[in-house]
Amino acid sequence: EELIAMNIPAPQVFKITLLLAIFCTAFFTCRAEEKVAAKTALAEQLIALLKVEQNYDGAYQQMIKMQDNMLAKQGLAPEEKLQREQAVGAALKVVKSLASWEAIKPAFIQSYTDIFTVEEMQGMVDFYKSPIGQKWLEKQPLVQAAVMEKMGSLMADLQPKIMAAVK
Repeated sequence: EELIAMNIPAPQVFKITLLLAIFCTAFFTCRAEEKVAAKTALAEQLIALLKVEQNYDGAYQQMIKMQDNMLAKQGLAPEEKLQREQAVGAALKVVKSLASWEAIKPAFIQSYTDIFTVEEMQGMVDFYKSPIGQKWLEKQPLVQAAVMEKMGSLMADLQPKIMAAVK
């Protein structure tokens, strides 16, 4: 109303309003992009601290070992074993090419940025950089191995009971 009371023509008021709207939109867009960039940087830092890439590669190597062990336990004739090994090798090659770390990393980053706030990720980064956080990272594989060992014993105890229940 003041602009109109100042005898500024309506087309000029429209132009000023339009310029202000464009400026505000650009300002808030830049702020949103800065926030996304900050979240992405924190997610990448957290993924590096958690050694997600190494764990992902380790899981792939474990999958290969499991396939090898399964083939070895099947008692196949040498020719059939070779055919299965080649088939499994070809399948794993496809999996590795389509689900490489480079291909899957954006999904990890997007998941972290979707689920955690900047404050939460910063807190986790601070924790994992701390001496106690470094100890947790160092000892977590030991905890996982111990749990897996205990689960193996549990499964060995359960298997006969499951077989008896199925009969």
